[in-house]
Amino acid sequence: MRRHRMRSQSIDTAARTDTTCEGIEDITKPESEGASLRVLLLSTLYHPNIIGGAERSTQFLAESLVHRGHDVTVVTLSPAEECTHVVNGVRVHYVGVRNLYWPFSDAEPHPARKALWHAIDTYNPFIAKVVGRILDREPPDVVNTHNIAGFSVAVWRAIKARGLPLVHTLRDQYVLCPRSTMFKNGSDCKRQCASCLLYASPRMRMTHAVDAVTGVSRFIIDKHHRHGCFANATQHVIYNAYERPAGAVRSAEAGAHPGPLRIGYLGRLHPSKGVDRLIHAFNGLECVDAELWIAGAGKTQDEAALKSLIGERCNVRWMGFVKPEFLLGELDALVVPSLWHDTAPRAVLEAFAFGVPVIGSNRGGIPELVTKDTGWIFDPDDPEALAMALRQCIQERSRLVEMSTNALERSRLFTYEASVRGYLKVYEELRDRAKRRIQDKHLVP
Repeated sequence: MRRHRMRSQSIDTAARTDTTCEGIEDITKPESEGASLRVLLLSTLYHPNIIGGAERSTQFLAESLVHRGHDVTVVTLSPAEECTHVVNGVRVHYVGVRNLYWPFSDAEPHPARKALWHAIDTYNPFIAKVVGRILDREPPDVVNTHNIAGFSVAVWRAIKARGLPLVHTLRDQYVLCPRSTMFKNGSDCKRQCASCLLYASPRMRMTHAVDAVTGVSRFIIDKHHRHGCFANATQHVIYNAYERPAGAVRSAEAGAHPGPLRIGYLGRLHPSKGVDRLIHAFNGLECVDAELWIAGAGKTQDEAALKSLIGERCNVRWMGFVKPEFLLGELDALVVPSLWHDTAPRAVLEAFAFGVPVIGSNRGGIPELVTKDTGWIFDPDDPEALAMALRQCIQERSRLVEMSTNALERSRLFTYEASVRGYLKVYEELRDRAKRRIQDKHLVP
């Protein structure tokens, strides 16, 4: 499992006896009389424990379903003791980790302790019992698991033991790799290594219990299918969604900013993201009228390593963590230089919503999102490919205006409405199938 700092404070319930968590607005759940679905979403992390796009996407889905009149419960992990709160109309059960340690911190565990953590996480019956009790108290029409590191595939058995329809959303490669990335020692894994197979085999076998699998890219579904996963599940590609916030504007069209061209990076600062290669490629460009803006956060040592590569260069700006709208309104192009097979980087959708062309690696789901009309695709295994793409972007500055228009048009494929509608269609199909199964059983003499 990847380890990095959280962007917000964890819930501290030990010293609190009221019904409001730190950082959470406690809102009475609206009446949902006649709600057509009772949905339980299970996610490793949820507000306020957010480290990336997966948590934001899950929260958006939960709150959008509530807005449409559905009854939504979320089960998520917490570094503290169990508590239940209402967050923007969503009932959220925070459950403690039933493993050796809380995995989302800068502290690096001893290798033996880490190996044992992953072994337990291969099939963790202790956390499955906790989830089972919640399911018994609040039986839903359908369960949708998202990232399940810390819960393990044991929760799937608990769900199916109660005869509930089960949807799993693929956002990473947790089923295939204990690190969830198939990325090791600075490079992308071409196949499962021996340790991955050891941990992953029980997980892969349990995928037969899933009724429907959704993926945030075609790439991630196909990769699991090639490994024999989710053989009994219907398949559905439902891309992540992003829309430009109301009031967020661009300072100028892409390519039309006065002065140097503004090229940026937005996201986690992690070795798998290829930010070091971006800095090297940019530093190697000679006599270019361009700046590189780097926005994001990561582990302390990762940030320090990247800052050392920048040195005293005046055309590289270190932005730290900023909201996407504060950066993308100022950029002419965004670089997504992922080394691992990034499933569907949210940064691409954010860039398109602001009309920002993208220079992306040919990893994972990125080529599904970035077309020749909205940016450039490069091979990160080729040392010169990224530098060449950067030069093309700088030299063909006039093309950026047309690409910006194309990016805005493409962003209409990734609306909130399209995403929610996709999930609801899957939920309703499974609910109706379960009802027919019950009816047919009652008809049998």
